[in-house]
Amino acid sequence: MENIKRLGILGGSFDPPHEAHLAMARKACNAFKLDKVMFIPCHQNPLKDITGHASPYHRVTMCQLATLVEDDFPVTPLEVIRGGISFTIDTLKDLKKTGAELHLLLGLDSYLTIGEWKDADLYPKYCKLIVFTRDGDFEDKVVPAKIRKITQFITGFDMPISSTDIRKMVRSGKKIERLVTPLVDVYIKKYELYKHFRDQNRLIDDPIKKFFLRGV
Repeated sequence: MENIKRLGILGGSFDPPHEAHLAMARKACNAFKLDKVMFIPCHQNPLKDITGHASPYHRVTMCQLATLVEDDFPVTPLEVIRGGISFTIDTLKDLKKTGAELHLLLGLDSYLTIGEWKDADLYPKYCKLIVFTRDGDFEDKVVPAKIRKITQFITGFDMPISSTDIRKMVRSGKKIERLVTPLVDVYIKKYELYKHFRDQNRLIDDPIKKFFLRGV
């Protein structure tokens, strides 16, 4: 984390990570001169059911593969190692200790519900927001005023790709190579992720888990 003054944070389930995630990171770097955008797969999203999803360690591995050729997009298993339900405020507190200026990347849907997030009123103390919208035409009065004051927007972002749709496509036997990076596509096939609607919240081989633990 040395020499990183402006750090972007892109959190989420990444189940799986896809091209829109990478596009968000690239645009944020260019528009706001971020030094890095850190991908942070959650352990468990407080708002989502994990049935039929890939395990946390599968998702961390896929993020590593998706960003393999992207020097400015590090991946951390911080939330996975912490375990339990992942709350963004806890991660912001941890990363603030690095001394970097934090910029949290969000899609519009997430932004419009941020008032319901744990300790959202503390966000101005820890970060600024970068919100991606399709056309900039939306009503944000539901967002607390103190949050609106720390928010910057990137408009014209129109990549209607969702991890939910990708999982459904895999389950129905459709190809996804244009939606994810080649290595992620191969990985999903190798481990037969999302092929069946079952609980895949199991750990993969211990050596892979130990690799990430060693890298923390």
